[in-house]
Parts: sequence; structure tokens; C-alpha cells
Amino acid sequence: MLSLAELRRSVRLLEPLVVGRRVQRFVQTDDDTLVLELYGWDDEAGEGNKTWLVLSTDRELGRMALNAEAPTAPPWPPEFAAFLKARMHRARLTGIRIVNEDRMAALLIEGKEGAFELLLCLMGPRSNAYLTDLDGKLLGAMRALSSTRSELNIGDAWTNPPKPEGAGEGDDRWAGVSDADYLNAIGEHYAGLEAKREFDQLQHRLSQALKKELDFAKRRTDKIEKDLEDAKDAREKKRHGELLKQVMNTVDSGDTHVMARDYETGEEVKIELDPKLTAAENLEKYFKRYHKGLVGTNMLGQQLEITKSHSQDLTDLQTELQTINEIGSLRAFAAKPIMVELCDKHCPKEQPKRPPKKTPTKKDVPGRMLPRRYKTSDGLEVWVGKSDAGNDYL
Repeated sequence: MLSLAELRRSVRLLEPLVVGRRVQRFVQTDDDTLVLELYGWDDEAGEGNKTWLVLSTDRELGRMALNAEAPTAPPWPPEFAAFLKARMHRARLTGIRIVNEDRMAALLIEGKEGAFELLLCLMGPRSNAYLTDLDGKLLGAMRALSSTRSELNIGDAWTNPPKPEGAGEGDDRWAGVSDADYLNAIGEHYAGLEAKREFDQLQHRLSQALKKELDFAKRRTDKIEKDLEDAKDAREKKRHGELLKQVMNTVDSGDTHVMARDYETGEEVKIELDPKLTAAENLEKYFKRYHKGLVGTNMLGQQLEITKSHSQDLTDLQTELQTINEIGSLRAFAAKPIMVELCDKHCPKEQPKRPPKKTPTKKDVPGRMLPRRYKTSDGLEVWVGKSDAGNDYL
């Protein structure tokens, strides 16, 4: 997070680069980051171009700085970004200043809806961005007031937070950097911190997805091996069926078992019978269970091979992940179809909630009845109906 000394110098250097530009977009990339896309004329390039001004309230990354590239907007804008767009779309940034000699910077933005100040307050975990009008009324906040300035309420007058006693400007970590390179140095520093955070979070997500899938594959392997062991009992069913053939003529109705000699082993084998079935039906039942078990054994064997192969692939991916130490390579690894599937399955990203649609309110007067308005050269306002009915209404 920038110190007051760093924020003061940043504001001074940002002023000629951003003041006078038009605000084309407000992009709130997350709960703590707002990016203003500014369009204006570049004298050196001899053409218009875009600049991206970052306002971050993150505890570690809090700053006001330029961004090197356009931000990725969420599927639909969060509430604060939508609020800003509704009031200041294509407005002009007309001023930038330090507020109350504290770690607060204000952007003066003027448009058709009026003039507003967008305040960035860097206060550690209580950092926030606020919108006020020029009368000092608090109109909105990026983060919840309950977690940053609980004494404030939307619609009340803005008050600056009290300055800690003995608070100084803090150190300028880039004091030795020239003004020409200062903003780039800050941008590169925080881009590196953001890349490291992204790397750590993405690596954790990928490793968790692989671990959960590998645990699942192990449980599946254990189950298949158990089922396979149970299916091997099919051979015993065949043996009992073959022995039952030899003694079918000794089976009486209602018998629960019959004894038969296995001439290969010389042992007497007890064959269980269903007393409700005839000898022939019991024989058929034994061979049906044998064939079912035989098919099951073949299928389970194939499934076991597939599951073991999948487990080996996952182990190879874990090994590959451990060797990656650069964000670009990690992004490429995360883009593999198998990793996209596993992350969606085990570690899905939390999707931003879509704001509820506003219920349209019925106008007291239909739009077709409202007049067109013109001004004369003398400054008089002239109303003209759009139709005979409109003129009658006037």
C-alpha cells in the first residue's frame, strides 16, 4: 500500500497524464479494485489513446496508479461500478488532489449529471473508495461502510477520518527513481505482487483439484478391486453347477442342500439349494450367476485398467505442476482441457451474483405526450407537442 509520500508524488505525476481525459468505462475487477478507462489526446503520439487508472483499496496492493493494459470486466458490473456508470458515463476528469494531507486522493469528475468527487482512502484494512457530490454528501462506497467507516451513512455529509497523532508521510520506496520512470516503477512493483498472488492462488487451486481427483480415483480403485474379488466367486458358482448336474436325480422337492463328490479333489461339497425351486431351476440359477459374474469380471477388469491409467496421468500432472515457477506457464497448464474439467468439478470459481432486474415503473405521463423542448436565441424555452394529442395535452 502506498505511503502518503508515495501517493502525493503519484498524484503530482498523474495530473498532467489524466486530467482532461474522458471517462469511457468504470471496471470493478474485484471487491477492492476499480479501474477507470480514460480516453484523451496524446501530443507525443499525435493521436488519441486510452489510459487505465487503477484505484485499489486492497490491504497489500492499495494504490492509485496507471495500468499497462485494459482490465478484464466481470460478466456484469458490481453495484458500485454500475452506480458510477449511471452518473458519470463519458464524463470528464477535471482534477486530482490530495485530501486533508492524509493518504486520501480525490478525482474531480464532471459530466451531464453534475460534478462528483471519487475519493480513494488508503487506511489499511479499512481502505475504501467513496463517491461524493460537491456539497459533500456521501453517495456511494465500493466496500461496505460497516467494515470501513461505520460512523458514516449513505446520504449523510462526508467527514474526513481522524489522522493518527504523530503520523508522518512515510517512506518513498522509489525516492531514487526519476519522475519520468516513477509511475512505471510503481506499476511494475504492484504488477509483480499481483502476479505472485495470482500464481499462489492458481497453483493452490490446481493442486487441490488434482489432489481431490487423485483421492477419488484411489477410492474408486479400491472399490473396483473389492468388486473384482467378489466377482471371482463366479468360478465357484460354475463348479457348484457342474457338481449339481451329477446329483440332480438325488434332489427331492424342498431340499435346502445336496452333497456331491468332487472327483478332482476327492472332497465332499455341500451345494446350497433354494427349496422353492426344482433341481433344474437351481442348476439354471447357478449357471446364470456364473455368466453374470464372468461378464462382471471382464468389465471390472477394464474399469480397473482405466482407473489406474487415470491415476497415473494425475500423478504425472502433479509432478509437472511442481516444476512450474512462472505465471505464464501456470496459466497455460491451467488451460489444459483436463485441468479446466477438474477445477470446475472440484474447485469451481465463485460466480459474481447478477444484480436483480429493476421493475419498470409506470410513467404518470406517456412519453408520446411529452413535448419536445427548444431554446430561442434569447434563451427562452419553447415546448412543442409531438402530435395533435400532445398539443392538446400542452
